[in-house]
Amino acid sequence: MMELDLFKLLTSDLVDELGWINDHQFCVWVNYNALAEFMNKLLEITGADAFIAGEVNANLQGDGICLVMQDVMDVNLIGIFPPSQYLH
Repeated sequence: MMELDLFKLLTSDLVDELGWINDHQFCVWVNYNALAEFMNKLLEITGADAFIAGEVNANLQGDGICLVMQDVMDVNLIGIFPPSQYLH
């Protein structure tokens, strides 16, 4: 169920771009205007503990933020977003 909810969130209008930037990092780009709503929905899916245990790599950019999703949760992202279809 978490995988389906995650897929719906990451393919929603809240996300500007998404994809594998290399063999190990799956990133999503979220506009600053959508960030609060995105984070609230992400926390509903992952639980608040997803951000307590460690770092989340993020890159602040001119119009939004890029989040490395492996840092947020321990989910098989390759199974949800195959690199052959979601290469950035």
